[in-house]
Amino acid sequence: MSPDTLMLHAARASRVENQDAIDASIVNMLADPKEARVGIIEVHFLPFNPVQKRIAITYYDSNGDWHRSSKGAPEQIIELCDLGAALRWLVF
Repeated sequence: MSPDTLMLHAARASRVENQDAIDASIVNMLADPKEARVGIIEVHFLPFNPVQKRIAITYYDSNGDWHRSSKGAPEQIIELCDLGAALRWLVF
């Protein structure tokens, strides 16, 4: 995944309204902040909470393909990725 695609996914997993400082900085890294929602239909948005320590969006794109993007605490994202023990040590 290219750095630009990674930032687009992070921006999609950010609030575009009522942003906190982290969401605003991620969305504003796009050439046009409107790109965060262009061409997608949001199905579900999971806002940040202190238990799950992550944010997630489920959406489908203009091709009808479903996607889920998450951002948050590294240990939570690693759990979502289902990395084996051999790879986990590389992250921490």
